[in-house]
Amino acid sequence: MVPATRTSTSNTQATPPLRALIFVAVYYAIFAYPWLRVSGQLDLRIFSGPLALAVLLCAPAVGWILSRRIEPPGRYWVARSVYVWSGVSWIAFALSVPWELVYLLTPIPTTTAASLWIVVLAILTAWAVFNGNRLTVRAVPVPLRGLERPIRAVQLSDVHVGSRSPAFLQRVVTRTAALDPDVVFITGDLVDGHGVSGQQLSALASLPSPVCFAIGNHERYVDCDAICARLESHGIIVLRNHTTEVLVADSRLTVTGIDDADDPAAIAKTLPSLPDAGRGCSVLLYHRPDGLEDAASHGIDLMLSGHTHNGQLVPFNALVRRRFPRIQGVYTSGSTVLHVSSGTGTWGPAMRLGSANEITLLELAPA
Repeated sequence: MVPATRTSTSNTQATPPLRALIFVAVYYAIFAYPWLRVSGQLDLRIFSGPLALAVLLCAPAVGWILSRRIEPPGRYWVARSVYVWSGVSWIAFALSVPWELVYLLTPIPTTTAASLWIVVLAILTAWAVFNGNRLTVRAVPVPLRGLERPIRAVQLSDVHVGSRSPAFLQRVVTRTAALDPDVVFITGDLVDGHGVSGQQLSALASLPSPVCFAIGNHERYVDCDAICARLESHGIIVLRNHTTEVLVADSRLTVTGIDDADDPAAIAKTLPSLPDAGRGCSVLLYHRPDGLEDAASHGIDLMLSGHTHNGQLVPFNALVRRRFPRIQGVYTSGSTVLHVSSGTGTWGPAMRLGSANEITLLELAPA
């Protein structure tokens, strides 16, 4: 969400008790309300009473705490169970909002409407799980200044190994290699979770082309330096507030990677300290789709970002778009092109509704 401009503390910031109340209300609406509502309509006693309410409210939080305390592989199974339940609960909540209109505006008996709600929820959940585990390739033509010949580049973003398995990463690498790219760009959140080993990332070593990587917020949340060292051991070019030249198909690209930051002005603050960043045919890797105008003013030709997941599960995309209006696809500022990936993997539940796992084939051509 877009933060409010600070004018006065009392008017623009919620007090801690109010923030806690809002959190509890949202938590209840997602994890308890849909199930209590439909169970009451169907007279399902298993979901009625204070014990059911306590289980619905406590199970996700307890599962999340356990997933941070226990060691692998138990940690991953607990975390994935919590993620799946969170995804199903979100879909149930999103479905419940319009379903209330069904109860109000149609003569359908309550039990029939509730049964139909369960059927629709099951269909949407099944599709979300299927969609969250398939990979799509999206070709994007991009004209660039200073490019001498066409280049096939692949952008990967937000794979989230940790939330996703090494087997999923292997599928991503196999599909990427089949595209025969000249270069691969990874725009952050490759790893999601503590203790992801070099062996779990070893599939990346089989990519036959140069691979450039810039960190995302999830690398910052865990053992970032160790992750970068593991990637470098597999031949990945890790760019942390650094610029390098990459020889690609007899052409030279100036590739810059800037560390992810919560500050929307991070690009404006960092690029001036990297004097070579806008030289030649230049590519900027930055995890969040912030700072396009700043990149353009510095002479960057192509900026690549991710982070948004295109909302991953509707209607969450409406909330994400408020913070990141450039949520997915191609945007321009002057002669600078920004491509925002919807994400190659998923965060949390391996589910997608209204979005897709994307391997982007960037067909770079001389402008």
